[in-house]
Amino acid sequence: MIKNIKDENSLKQLEQFLDLIENNAIQNSLKDIAEFNSAYNGNGNNEEMSIKDMIEDIKISQKDIDEIYWKIFDIETDGENKSSALIEIEKAKECANKMKNDYMKFYDQEDSQGNVTEGIISKLKQACDDIEENKDKIEKFEKFYNEIFIGVEADENGKGGKLSLEKYLNEKRTEINNLISSKKQELGNCLNDYKDKFENLYKEKNDKIDELLPGATSKGLAEAYKDEKEDMQENIKKWNGIFIGSIVLFITLFVIYFIISLNKDFTFASFFRAFPFLFFSGFFTYYSTKQIAEYKRIASEYAYKQRLNQTYKGYETQIKEANNEELKNQLLRIMLDSAENNPSKILDKKGEIPSLSVIEKMLDILPFDTLKRIQDKIKAKIEK
Repeated sequence: MIKNIKDENSLKQLEQFLDLIENNAIQNSLKDIAEFNSAYNGNGNNEEMSIKDMIEDIKISQKDIDEIYWKIFDIETDGENKSSALIEIEKAKECANKMKNDYMKFYDQEDSQGNVTEGIISKLKQACDDIEENKDKIEKFEKFYNEIFIGVEADENGKGGKLSLEKYLNEKRTEINNLISSKKQELGNCLNDYKDKFENLYKEKNDKIDELLPGATSKGLAEAYKDEKEDMQENIKKWNGIFIGSIVLFITLFVIYFIISLNKDFTFASFFRAFPFLFFSGFFTYYSTKQIAEYKRIASEYAYKQRLNQTYKGYETQIKEANNEELKNQLLRIMLDSAENNPSKILDKKGEIPSLSVIEKMLDILPFDTLKRIQDKIKAKIEK
């Protein structure tokens, strides 16, 4: 019996057996021991496993479990055993989740709010439907593309063929470049042919211009002098009108005051009142005659210059025919003196007409303050 005690369970059963002996339950204890021994060693029935066999089986299972455990937890990190298999399983799980997410992109997804996100398959179906609907347009576009970039082949009879737009443009570009080159060559030949003609024509016209230039210059000066003469004549007409008007005004005022003087009430004060009108009318009469004379002199100067320039070409031709250099030099000197002699020399250095400048100087000399006092005295006597 003692040989059969091999583990803690057997020992506990033995203790229970001794307790039974002490309690005078030997018969029961023997029966229990027999049952225990039968259970432990088995009763020869293959269908039921004995406790001993179960213990052996558990030990074998424990050993297998330990081997499997150390195979799983075969990595030690920071003093802690970790399983490479679990790590690989986690990686496989993450990869599977990623594949799942990628897979779900192919199908429509609906979120918690009921919004549907269109998947790749739905988009492909829609694209296929659009392609099917636009099939004719695609065929037309393909045909257009072939005509533009590839061209159209001719049929068996050699008809209906078309070059591509690129080839057509290249051919036209080549033709245009050839045309430009030929035209450039023709233009160069034309320029070379007409170069001598243009040079001879330029020389001929230049000589003719040099020949006609003196006459044109004298004619231009004659026209300018003519215009100035006409301006002076217009001024003469204006001052003639002023002269006649001043004479008429002077005579009219004189007659009026002569008639008034016949009145018994006429006094010297009345004469002094009329004196300024008579003075200024007489002054304008005198001043207009001076202006008329001065403008007539200037007009005659311009008329002389006009005639001289008009006859210069004729004199020059006659002197050239006579081959007289002395007369030619004299004519040239006369023309230069005439050009230098400006009719404005009649005016003084400041460009003023002498008669007008003299009058202005007289007015500057007059004692206006004294005349003002005399006028005030006369006015006071008249008012008395």
